[in-house]
Amino acid sequence: MRKAAWFGVVPLLCASVALAGGNQTSIIDLGGGVTLQAPIEVQQTPGDGIDSIAGSFSGDGFECRYDHGLYSSDLSDVRNATVEQVRVAGVAARLVSATDEFDGLHVPEIAKSSRGARRLTISCQSADEATRSIVRDILMSLQIESVE
Repeated sequence: MRKAAWFGVVPLLCASVALAGGNQTSIIDLGGGVTLQAPIEVQQTPGDGIDSIAGSFSGDGFECRYDHGLYSSDLSDVRNATVEQVRVAGVAARLVSATDEFDGLHVPEIAKSSRGARRLTISCQSADEATRSIVRDILMSLQIESVE
């Protein structure tokens, strides 16, 4: 992932929606037709991607950074990782987990452009195993709007 400026940006509160039964959920808009759904309140901070859309979002006990563009990391450099091939939003993806409370999702193609495949990578750090479960649910909630 390209380095982004994470400081000096005012955090934006993601849209919250009440679900049946009174539970709150946050819709995390990653831009470019990509969204996630979180079962808890989440703060989102836009980043400064050089050639991509980048930013971060965080909640109680976790922080995630995202990058989608032509050169997003495939997470192959994560040490001691377990990689699971999954389908999310109807496309092939890699769910990457490591023992240091790291979870990430890499989608090698969320859209095509004239310059190549637009990729998505989300990297998350959690405080504990209970929070990791929430983070994995957030990652697997990925939705990709058809942008042609």
